[in-house]
Amino acid sequence: MTQKKNIFKREKGGVELFVLLLGKAKHQITLFDASPEQLELNRLESKIQGVLNKLTPQKFDILVGQVKNLTIDTEEKLSLVIDLVYKNAIYINKRFVNEPNFIIAYAYLCKRLALIKVPVAGSMSHVNFRKLLVTKCLKEFEVDQTVSSSKKEAKVEIDEEEEKKIRYRQLGNIRFIGELFKLSMLIEPIMHECIKKLLIQGDDESLRMSLQIIKNHW
Repeated sequence: MTQKKNIFKREKGGVELFVLLLGKAKHQITLFDASPEQLELNRLESKIQGVLNKLTPQKFDILVGQVKNLTIDTEEKLSLVIDLVYKNAIYINKRFVNEPNFIIAYAYLCKRLALIKVPVAGSMSHVNFRKLLVTKCLKEFEVDQTVSSSKKEAKVEIDEEEEKKIRYRQLGNIRFIGELFKLSMLIEPIMHECIKKLLIQGDDESLRMSLQIIKNHW
């Protein structure tokens, strides 16, 4: 039977490296000095991602309850949750989603979390999940439009894989915004503005996306 050996080594800066040797396999874990706040954020990120990995219609209500029971009491924590939900809504396992059902599920999740609110640092006011989420989606939409315009104006050629990634990201974001609109998470003038910008963009893909919004959400 192979014997386990534990080896501890201290490096400069107080960082400890713990190396576990099991047969020929070597696993190295680096322990960093992290603040309690950062450790708390890391734990929250791990728990939220764990919930999102298991998101299915059968477990939906249970998982929503698990998220609501977590300690989300600062704007930084709420923004972290929104970033994770957004990324998972747009792509899964680093492959951009071309499947509307994923996005619909995450839109419903956002609807259930919409009223979670936290204090704004340095003021007496509060901000809720819905407001930060809408801001996130619109910011990403603007980024996508800026990237498309810049490449078009500069006549920059990009490889097929990169172009596909950009297109799926744009399409995923538009679909997500549309599903949030259907659930009354954002108002109609915002949708009008998105469609207007897509029409101004003028390329075939932007026109298809604008038509898809009109077809699916009105």
